[in-house]
Amino acid sequence: MPLLRGLELPLAGILLVITLCLESIVHVLRKSTSRIPGPWYTMWTDVVLRYNMFYGRRGQYVHKLHAKYGPVVRIGPNQVDMTDMQAYKTIYSTREVFLKSPWYKVLTGNVVDAMFTTSDPHHHRRIRRLLSAPLSEAALASSHALCRKKAELAVQRMRDESREKGAADVYKWWMFMTTDIIGELTFGRSFDMLAKSERDQYAIDVEGIGRTSVFYTTFTPLHRLLRHLPIPVVQRAYRTSRNLASYADEAVARYKSLAAEEDPGKPHNDNDDEDDNDNDNHPKLFEKVFTAEKQGAISATEIRDNAQSYIVAGSDTTAVTLTYLVWSVCRAPPHVRSALLAEMAAWGDDPSAEDLKGKGARYLNCVVDETLRLYGAAQTGLPRLVPPGGAVLAGYGLDAGTTVEAQAYSLHRDGRVFGDPETFDPGRWEGASREMREQLVPFGGGTRACIGLHLAKMELRLGTFLFFRTFPDAEVAAPDDEMNMETFFVLSPKAGRCLIRVH
Repeated sequence: MPLLRGLELPLAGILLVITLCLESIVHVLRKSTSRIPGPWYTMWTDVVLRYNMFYGRRGQYVHKLHAKYGPVVRIGPNQVDMTDMQAYKTIYSTREVFLKSPWYKVLTGNVVDAMFTTSDPHHHRRIRRLLSAPLSEAALASSHALCRKKAELAVQRMRDESREKGAADVYKWWMFMTTDIIGELTFGRSFDMLAKSERDQYAIDVEGIGRTSVFYTTFTPLHRLLRHLPIPVVQRAYRTSRNLASYADEAVARYKSLAAEEDPGKPHNDNDDEDDNDNDNHPKLFEKVFTAEKQGAISATEIRDNAQSYIVAGSDTTAVTLTYLVWSVCRAPPHVRSALLAEMAAWGDDPSAEDLKGKGARYLNCVVDETLRLYGAAQTGLPRLVPPGGAVLAGYGLDAGTTVEAQAYSLHRDGRVFGDPETFDPGRWEGASREMREQLVPFGGGTRACIGLHLAKMELRLGTFLFFRTFPDAEVAAPDDEMNMETFFVLSPKAGRCLIRVH
């Protein structure tokens, strides 16, 4: 046509763009996630999820979506979060059909391939076999004395700081305690954080791992390009990653040095005032790993990567939950503390590990469970991939490769299961229903459940006993908003501290 002469090429370009847009729309609408309830924008982008992730509000954001859209909600073009427990049991089954997504490698900047991050079930089982036995409840019984000594020193440091400054930062001291414990149990020698009594670069790096990991997960796949830009948050993330790798190398080297000595099993004392009569028979968590290295069954790089994971997972996670436990009991109605103190009075000054988990410690364990419900360290989703062939979850058919998760933040605040879910109420666990027990999942589930859960519970029980036995009248010394939760992959208080006045 004469009117269109000379416009054929521009028109062809416009038609091509329209065609590609229509194909893209059709592709999105055909995806199984298009039938999942959720905000319209999540069909096209997860930028809002990433925004909330970066600012430590991921858990709260997804929870609000559940409140509006129900137990199954789309949070990204190919990502779904669920609060349906049958779906949870399927996703996190012991059969490990739903494999970990590549997100776990991204979490560490794609530099760590450890038991925690690997998506290969065979690699995971191989490493877990080497690490699981020393972390069993029975094996850890011999570590009770060591953990108690570290907890006693932490409480002593809290008293000293409170006398000097008017309040103690319990988050700092619990972090130092758990870091020293995991160092000594894993590598045979403490990191000496309680002895140094100050936040050095190591402590800063461990505490900052949440913000570091969220940088990688938010800016995937651009973070490798961003590393060259002189932006403080970017450079801090890469510096922290490098430092953590160095700490792991140093810890492994220390272990090997101790192993070469005449008496390598003797724990290192980090306090000159401590006596030398510790139980030296506590398990070395990496002993089988180092034996496997000598036999050529594991590489030095694998050891370093798993050591790095242990350093982080064994310190910040339990420390932050123990911090919120102390803060919550101090803020709770008086009957909560009264019940806890009355129960502890019957144990004497030196309860055993069995005493702290037995029937005589019923209320203590209610306090621990309630804290894990509201303030377990891993609040956000643990993503898995729908296997080949697809799957039906909570009544929805999902394509293979869809990312599915069930975040603890929402499962633990499900009003259908937990009455008045935002209230800290340890008493709810005294007559807990089977449904409540099943939906308390602070350590994950299936074969990928946290390997250190028994150690974490030992530290939580001991820390609670020693703190409130020593400071029965402890009180909060800072505004509540300092403890607003930042839900990075590992929970942290907004202010990075928790001030408690002790006497």
